[in-house]
Amino acid sequence: MCIKMKFSITASALFAAVLASTANAAALAPRQDASSTSSSSSSSSATDAAASTTSSASSTSSSDSSSSSSSSSSDVLISASAQATPSSVAALVPYGVANLSSTENNTAVGSNGLSNANCTVFQVEIPVNAENIRFNSDLRQEYRNQSYVTGQILRYANFQQDYMTENVNGTYLNTNSYSINATYCTPITGKKDNSSLITAVHGIGFNSQYWNFGYAPEYSLVNQATSAGYDILIYDRLGTGGSSTPTNGLDEPQAATEVSILAGILERARNGTLVNGTSFDRIVGVGHSYGSIQVQALTAMAPQLLDGAVLTGYSTSTDSIVQFLLGAAFEPAARALPNTFAAKPRVWLAAGSNASIVQNFLWPPNYAQGAFDVAYAGGDTVSLGGLFSLASVTANATDFTGPVFVLTGERDLPFCGNDCTTGDKVESVQTLYPQTSNFTSKLVNETGHGLTVHYTGPQSQRDIVQFFIDNSL
Repeated sequence: MCIKMKFSITASALFAAVLASTANAAALAPRQDASSTSSSSSSSSATDAAASTTSSASSTSSSDSSSSSSSSSSDVLISASAQATPSSVAALVPYGVANLSSTENNTAVGSNGLSNANCTVFQVEIPVNAENIRFNSDLRQEYRNQSYVTGQILRYANFQQDYMTENVNGTYLNTNSYSINATYCTPITGKKDNSSLITAVHGIGFNSQYWNFGYAPEYSLVNQATSAGYDILIYDRLGTGGSSTPTNGLDEPQAATEVSILAGILERARNGTLVNGTSFDRIVGVGHSYGSIQVQALTAMAPQLLDGAVLTGYSTSTDSIVQFLLGAAFEPAARALPNTFAAKPRVWLAAGSNASIVQNFLWPPNYAQGAFDVAYAGGDTVSLGGLFSLASVTANATDFTGPVFVLTGERDLPFCGNDCTTGDKVESVQTLYPQTSNFTSKLVNETGHGLTVHYTGPQSQRDIVQFFIDNSL
């Protein structure tokens, strides 16, 4: 059964968000403790196992330099003190001290244990109604070679305003339908009465298994949620896992399309046509990175579909997205990972190396090699259309009244440039939610963008579920 969307997910915000100015520096504020939680209400989530950080101040002295007309060599002194870290940047914890393996534990947030999930995998057809960016015909929709992919990313990353001005030709309405691979898990025992359905949306470089991470049971949000009696739905975004994979890499697989898919899934969940004829009166959204962008967009465009939101790996700062794009060294996934993606259309891209994944998603040495191996083996793809439309759907959620929790690693690269502790990059998300009943934010110490993969991953999953418990969702 197909449900016609009652609203349009639009990408028109792109022309205000990207074409106007793409490099607004975040205002700096005094450093806050990396493991602290800030909240606009008395409600708080469970805290991370804390590791203390050390700070150091470097003073820079200046000296006069003189030159002599009788000398052929320079007398100017080049001092290493000129490279001292500015006082506005948080001091780094030494590499060895940053290892938080001792904080890892296998506890469950709920009382029903970490083997309490009964899961069903299914396909659902979702029609969309999305106003997407229309790129000029000069750009290839079905690009295939490495030179073209890298050339477009370099042009977009370094000259975003000019690139979008020259290559965008208005918008168009995407009304296609897509088959989405989803997994619905319900507690075997101890299901909470009148609890919310948790719906989790993964980010770039992963598929839905990010939320059911296989390194150890405690790393799985599915396990943590069902341990506390919650139903949870995870799904593969467009072009990942077992979901539809368009051969068009630009005009079709964009952020507005993805948000429309999420809206369609939640409408089905509410009216009982998604799984087992069950209608869900309350639904909460959890996102990671690109998934957080989509959850945030939905709270703005269709606030009636969500009763609460958790945004992980997220902030209002986009200053370091360029560093993320260039550091990923994207290449056609069929070439980068032929054993996994040999049959994948070459418009779908993957990170070019292990080093790219570590740089963009992790903070060494705060993760186990085995966890990295699981993340690498389960990695997934993205298209140029997805990358180039990241900024197109974020909007002020002026009518959203549910609670909001932002959970981000203090060493997140794409959203903080590896330093979320200075300025108000994470806390400023509250400005998008003027009517929220409870805004809470937390920085996870010595943790990068891919929170789940770190030693702190289990606690992050527990924090997410605890937030819903604390807010009676």
